[in-house]
Amino acid sequence: DPAIMGMGGAYTAVGGSINSLFYNPAGLSKIKREAGFEVTLLKINTALSSKVLDFVNDLQDVLDIEDETEQLTAVNDLVEKYLGENFHLDVQTLLFGISKSFEKVSFGITLVGSLQENFTPHQGAGTDGLIEVHTKAYGGIIGGISSKFLDDRLKTGIAVKYFFACGIDHTFTASEIVENSDDLAGYVEDNLLKSGTALSFDVGLIYDVKPDSFWHPEVAVSILNVGDLDFKEA
Repeated sequence: DPAIMGMGGAYTAVGGSINSLFYNPAGLSKIKREAGFEVTLLKINTALSSKVLDFVNDLQDVLDIEDETEQLTAVNDLVEKYLGENFHLDVQTLLFGISKSFEKVSFGITLVGSLQENFTPHQGAGTDGLIEVHTKAYGGIIGGISSKFLDDRLKTGIAVKYFFACGIDHTFTASEIVENSDDLAGYVEDNLLKSGTALSFDVGLIYDVKPDSFWHPEVAVSILNVGDLDFKEA
């Protein structure tokens, strides 16, 4: 959320929306009760470097060539055309989120996902290969619950997150692309794609130092990713 990003780390103590699951689960207790169920749908952030679509379209044209010799020549021509370019694609989404605040307890749950792709054409000789590819995608669920204590001055929260991730780190040669052009996606999935899962917890609290003060100062602390976020092969 751009407004929350503009606050920097201060949102750890601000809370009040589904975004608390990314900063401090105790902030769920600050969701307004009168708002009822708050539902968030399909928030998307994207970043795209220049020429990336042109490169993908040209690569698809090369893969459609049936003659192997012509295809190999076309692959090298493609790389020469885009030599020196660094391509980047980034898509992040909050697919669905729902939250609700009751008198003493609040909850929130959200589905999120992300895709990052980076690839660079090389000369094709030596260890650099022809096209260097680094891709990572993940998706998962985050759910949290928060409670109020000490006349609502102390808010505590705990959240759990479960993610699936997959990634590719590989440098393709020209012959490798040509030999598997009939089903390049299948070749990548069967031989190069690495995947893994991870489970972790977040805990946090927010304390209202002077609830009757005009400035209404609060202090907060959160500890994120307690446990294992090692996606193994991914």
